Amino acid sequence: MKAGRKYLLCVLVGVFAKSSLALETLVPGYLIENYATYSAPGTLLAPREIAFDDDARLYLSHWEHQALISNPDSLYRVNTDRSGERWLTGVDSPRRVVSGVGTPFGDYLYLAEGDTDRILRIAADKTYTTFGAGVPQAPTALAIDRTGTYGGQMFVATRALDAVWQISPGGVRTAFSAFPYGASGGPLDLSFDPGTNYGGLLYLTSSSDQASYSGLFGLDTSGNATRFAPALVNAFSVEVDPSGLFGGQMFVSATTVLTNGNYTIWQVDSAGNSIPFARATLGENALPTFTFGPDGYMYVPEWLPTTQQVAISRIMPIPTVIPAPGAALLVCLGVGCLAGFRRRIGA
Repeated sequence: MKAGRKYLLCVLVGVFAKSSLALETLVPGYLIENYATYSAPGTLLAPREIAFDDDARLYLSHWEHQALISNPDSLYRVNTDRSGERWLTGVDSPRRVVSGVGTPFGDYLYLAEGDTDRILRIAADKTYTTFGAGVPQAPTALAIDRTGTYGGQMFVATRALDAVWQISPGGVRTAFSAFPYGASGGPLDLSFDPGTNYGGLLYLTSSSDQASYSGLFGLDTSGNATRFAPALVNAFSVEVDPSGLFGGQMFVSATTVLTNGNYTIWQVDSAGNSIPFARATLGENALPTFTFGPDGYMYVPEWLPTTQQVAISRIMPIPTVIPAPGAALLVCLGVGCLAGFRRRIGA
């Protein structure tokens, strides 16, 4: 496709992308498309966690804490052909899922199972075993250190009695941090800064009802916690752009009030300043989680209660292509025609 035509296509896609989705970006220069939609009847909330494996398949955790619903706790998978399936059942409050491929943890998925205090090690054939001795008090957040700064260990944070633990590839568990120091209901996500823009730290999100422990925190290699992005509370997901397509920035889903706030995905710079990046229009629980894919783009799931479906949006930067003169003329003519049309209908 010639440069001019490619630019024109991006402009037209950008005009219509927001009109058909319940997700919108608040920073110019991005497109949104529907990546996949799958049926999940009986669930009541958006997927609580989302992650890719190393084969570009996408996993989403559904958990409800309600025994009477028709489709209880499950792990769904979106395959590379964008088809969705209820991939693993029988799990109890599935939370974060990570891939161990390319690490000493081997070619397995690891899943934090919140109500049984287990970390599950899942093989490709969907069989699973308990990894190590488990983690007491509701394991929730889960991450593997691929940077080496934290010894290449697995880290897991718990919510019922807040703490962060480290687990060796052999399954040996040791305490890492007592943060948030006895509060409960806090940790939700762990993510490593893959570079130096954010100090190379391990970052933890917390939604504790205690304001001093709610938000985004950086944990050093000794487990000491420092608040980062102080304007944000009720933080859910955190991830640093791994490819550079989003400027190498950190992104966090959070609110700015301790209770009853709608989630927004915030862009956070290296000084901890935050600006709103994307938001959903489906209510308070519509936008708790997101991830970056192997293509470098951002993926955001939304629960559509009227259709009992989950829609996954893909956010992509608009390519910075200098338009050919002909394409620029067509864009200008199109904008002019649209303006004239609006004037004629009284818009």
